[in-house]
Amino acid sequence: MALDFPDSPVDGQLYNGFVWDDTYSLWRVRGTVENLAGVSGVTGTVATTTDGDATIYSFTGDGAITVDVAGIAHILLIGGGGGGGNWNATAGAAGGGAGGYLEFTDAFLPAGTHTVVLGAGGYGATSATNERGGTGGITRLGSYYASGGGSGAGAGNTYTRPGGVGGSGGGGMGELDGGYDGGIAISGQGNNGGRGGTDFDGGGGGGAGAAGSNGSGGIGGNGGDGLASSITGSSVTRAGGGGGNNSGAGGAGGGGAAGNTGTSGTANTGSGGGASAVGAAGSGGSGIVIVRIG
Repeated sequence: MALDFPDSPVDGQLYNGFVWDDTYSLWRVRGTVENLAGVSGVTGTVATTTDGDATIYSFTGDGAITVDVAGIAHILLIGGGGGGGNWNATAGAAGGGAGGYLEFTDAFLPAGTHTVVLGAGGYGATSATNERGGTGGITRLGSYYASGGGSGAGAGNTYTRPGGVGGSGGGGMGELDGGYDGGIAISGQGNNGGRGGTDFDGGGGGGAGAAGSNGSGGIGGNGGDGLASSITGSSVTRAGGGGGNNSGAGGAGGGGAAGNTGTSGTANTGSGGGASAVGAAGSGGSGIVIVRIG
């Protein structure tokens, strides 16, 4: 049976398994790595919006996305941010690293239902029981994974001097007899944490766009800045690192600042938590998954 294609189609218009490509003025078959994925449904905590002819699915909680026709999509995954470390009278705490940041403009999504799991932010250390923050959780979309952020180092009942490894590394502890290295980032997902100084000045956690700065002169390092993405149609910066002890600022994109009680990373940005000087440190921000079709 002959297909009755619509007259005067617009870019991205769908018809019976085909999609109109206005650039080349032709109908393309959907379902290959050269054509758009087709989504038949989503579940969970997800907002569905549009930007021109594109449809955007923003997951701020766990869920699933069902692809009825395999093809390409623009996706963004950010892991949960690492928690900040705590301080005691002989050492300076460090900021948590941002969660791993992965963005692909041409990711292939095979047909089927793909689980979406958002990484939780790592806990902020407390002066009573913990010396370093918790590592952020892994974010997943089907077979795509973004690692959690590294924990910020600190000193509670014991010492954990280097920053934690993660999507971006946590900052290193500052100590009078010598600072310690920040955590190493996972290649392609973030940046290293800053090194601690020698005057109660912990390093800043790494961010998706820049490494955490080193602690120096009694001032904790700032968290590394995050990265901006326009996947939703407007530019938003996410995945900043947490600030180190003694006034380290959080990195742009939701990183938590250091203080007497550290500030937590902003939810659904995967940012690191800020270090503490007296009370509990800030927790890392939870991750996010965004899928854009078109």
